[in-house]
Amino acid sequence: MENTLNNWKNEFKDNKFRFGFLFVVIIFPLAMFSMSQMLHFVEDRQNIRIADPILSLFTPVDLTWFTFILIYGGIVLLFVHLFRYPRILLLAFLSAAVSVILRMCTLYLTPFQAPETIIPLIDPTVAFFGGGRTFLNDLFFSGHTSSMFILFLNSQTKVYRNIFLLGTILTGSAVIIQHVHYSVDVFAAPFFGFAAYIFSKRILNRLFDFNV
Repeated sequence: MENTLNNWKNEFKDNKFRFGFLFVVIIFPLAMFSMSQMLHFVEDRQNIRIADPILSLFTPVDLTWFTFILIYGGIVLLFVHLFRYPRILLLAFLSAAVSVILRMCTLYLTPFQAPETIIPLIDPTVAFFGGGRTFLNDLFFSGHTSSMFILFLNSQTKVYRNIFLLGTILTGSAVIIQHVHYSVDVFAAPFFGFAAYIFSKRILNRLFDFNV
C-alpha cells in the first residue's frame, strides 16, 4: 500500500500528469451529466421496434441482480487492481467517458424502442443521473457490455484479463436473455468500447505524455 501511495505522490510531481488528471476529472462527470440529459430525449421521442431473430427464440429471464453483481463488482475489482497504476486508472476512466460520448452519438442516430418483452434493468447509477426515472430506449449500443469490455482492455495481468473477458461475455448474454437489449446492441458494444479505449490512449499520450 505504501508503494502505491508513493506512486501517486511521484506522479503528481509531474505537471503533465496533474493536467491529465484534471482533464479526466472534468470530462468524466461532464459526460455522465450529458448522458443523463440525452436519456430523457431518447426516452420521449418517437422510436421504432426492430425484429430480432435471436430474442424471438426464448422468453426473457430476470437477471438484474446477476448483471449488477457483474458490473459493479467488476468496477470495484478493477479499481483495486489499477490503483497501483495511476496512469492506467485514469485511462480507464477516460475510456469510460469517451464510450459514453460515443453512445450519445449512436443513441441519437438509432431511434430504437425497447423490445416488447423487455424485463427492465433498473440500474441505480442510471436512475441517479437520470433523476430516478427508468429508461428503456437507451439501446444502441449496450453500455453495460462496452463498460465490461473496457475493464478487460485496461487490465494489466492475464488473470484479470481473463476475468473481465468472461465478464463481458456474461454481461452481454445477461442483457440479451433479459431482453434489455437487441442482440445487435450487444454485438456492437465491444467495438465501440475498443474505439473509446484507443482514442483515450491517444489523447493521454499526445496531450499529456502518459505513455500508456
